Amino acid sequence: MQKERTKRLGTAPEFSLLVKLSIPAVIGLSVQALYSVVDSVFVARYSTVALSALTICFPVQLVIIALAVGIEVGGNSLISRLLGAGKLDRANQAAEHLLGVIVVFGVLSALVGTYFSKDLIAIFSDDPALLVAGESYLRIVLAGSIVVYAPMVLCGILRAEGNAVAPMVTMILGGLLNIVLDPWFIFGGWGIGAMGVVGAAWATVLARIASSLFVLLVLLFGNNQIAIRRFHLSFDYRLIFEIFKIGLPIAMIELFGSVMMAGANKIVGNFGLDALAALGIYFRLHLFILLPVIGIGQGLMPIVGYNFGHQKTSRVKNTIRHGLVLGTGFCLVGFVLFFAFPGLLLAMFGAKGELLEIGKTVLRIASLGFPLVGVSVIGSISFQGFGVGYPPFVESLIRQIVVMLPAMWILGELYGLPWLWYSIPLSELFSFAVIASFLLFLLPKLLAKKMTVK
Repeated sequence: MQKERTKRLGTAPEFSLLVKLSIPAVIGLSVQALYSVVDSVFVARYSTVALSALTICFPVQLVIIALAVGIEVGGNSLISRLLGAGKLDRANQAAEHLLGVIVVFGVLSALVGTYFSKDLIAIFSDDPALLVAGESYLRIVLAGSIVVYAPMVLCGILRAEGNAVAPMVTMILGGLLNIVLDPWFIFGGWGIGAMGVVGAAWATVLARIASSLFVLLVLLFGNNQIAIRRFHLSFDYRLIFEIFKIGLPIAMIELFGSVMMAGANKIVGNFGLDALAALGIYFRLHLFILLPVIGIGQGLMPIVGYNFGHQKTSRVKNTIRHGLVLGTGFCLVGFVLFFAFPGLLLAMFGAKGELLEIGKTVLRIASLGFPLVGVSVIGSISFQGFGVGYPPFVESLIRQIVVMLPAMWILGELYGLPWLWYSIPLSELFSFAVIASFLLFLLPKLLAKKMTVK
């Protein structure tokens, strides 16, 4: 029998339901973004070597995060569709399979960290000090990587049944605990000696352990639709296939982002440190504009998946329509802020002189593509709700790899730095065209189909 929290996915007014599910997601994501900034600040104050060590470890960590995001989205989409189809036992089995996936990937990641951390760091640097610091940090973080997978994937299970509050609390708990432990472990105090970059690693792992335990307790003992009480002894490859059918393309999308950022850093770095710093500031500010849109997407996906499984076509279309409007609204606010007040935004980073002038240029030019971003993000997440991973995969590949990086290089080589920034709105235009085409031509076909997961 379905609980009220899950039933509301198919009965509550679409707009108000979307807002209720989105707000906790936005809050949780904001805390996580704040943590990433504060964490870098603490490490930077300890030493430049420590900050550089974290920087060169980031690509490896991003692989773990990408896999975790892929598994989370694949599991969320599958469970919400099964619940919508009234297949509660299969939804429970899918959740139990997700626990098994977490354990397998956690063990494999820990083995990589134990035996290959030094080799991985050597790919990015041959500096002796960085090798030591980076290896120490990466070994600890990878050894505890099961607590990277766990909170993300388990929160996805809760979101799939319409529970947005517990995932928010989980993210806030981990983020705030990390902020508290970071200065204590990095600089020492209260009976603990200064550990530097090793302290940052332990702070991260311990905070994620707390998050994992909290969300696991909610799943095991909370009043949930999904009831994980025991593992089914039978392994069902069909559930694993459905999870990774959408999960792998989503993981690849996350990795595309890493490749794009590395390539953009390389291209822009040729124009000097001020240009590179301006790009870094843009990436950070852009993330905060995207957070509300991503939060709306997290609220939208279980509604779309549930009602697709329930064959409530009108609710699916209305939810996507509301999501597109809300997402575009937030992006328009971002456009106004970036275009009209770039100096105010840059002042938060202490930008002066050449950095300030370059920063104003990049923020204004990049903002030209913002009105299109809401459709790209919400449209991509909508297809994830259907359990279809290739539209967002194609969109991300074209935007970040096929268009943005080549355009950035060509414009920079031919016309110089100011024109280079036009690669950003150009890539958003292509992204919009791709997703809009999928929404116009593929969405009606998906709505006419029945869910086939058994």
